[in-house]
Amino acid sequence: CLIMLLSALRLGLKNVGFHPETFPVDHLYRRWTNVEGQFSLIQQILKNPDVFCFADDPFLSVPVDILKTPPEQDSKELSNWRNLNLVELLLSISECGLYPQVQELFKVPLQNCPDVLVLTLMQISGPVTMIRQELFTNLIPIFLGNHPNSAIILHHAWHIQTLNIKHIIMHAMADWYARGEYDQTRLSRILDVAQDLKALSMLLNVQSYPFIIDLACLASRREYLKLEKWITDKIREHGEP
Repeated sequence: CLIMLLSALRLGLKNVGFHPETFPVDHLYRRWTNVEGQFSLIQQILKNPDVFCFADDPFLSVPVDILKTPPEQDSKELSNWRNLNLVELLLSISECGLYPQVQELFKVPLQNCPDVLVLTLMQISGPVTMIRQELFTNLIPIFLGNHPNSAIILHHAWHIQTLNIKHIIMHAMADWYARGEYDQTRLSRILDVAQDLKALSMLLNVQSYPFIIDLACLASRREYLKLEKWITDKIREHGEP
């Protein structure tokens, strides 16, 4: 069906004067009145990059040269998620009653190219919508693990000037520790990251008390923190033990 639709479109475009190899892909990036139809078309295109691929036409691409381990350059499927126009459109469509459907589409880059996706999400302008926040929350734990681009991504996410997602990163760390049943290996990893980002004092202000108490104790054992002073400051701050 997609092949037939695109063939008909190309024939029609040729008849009105378009070059046979030219496809007005910019029209796909605009929000349509028929959002369901637009999403359905994009969904089928993403599933069939051999039939039509957004990466074959000019698009606004996120730079990936900062990555220690770059993505596969010849993968059409992964190239789609470097497309700022496409990702921004999908985030917008999710706000039009198609949240679960868009959420399902993002499972592909979450699993196959999380580093590319997080760079794209950081590059997009506009507010951090519900689905964008959810994607960041799901992405950060990947880089707390053994991903080859972990250090670069976490450093870039923490220090980016155009987007403040520090609170998302900190809550993602606390959730990752809790979901791991308070595994000390995870706590140690979080402390290492916090030290690398110079974020320990900020992280110890997250309103997740089992997490910050455990983190403060570990930081004290490593002599990164004076525990008694920290406890005194917390009591003074909240007016109760």
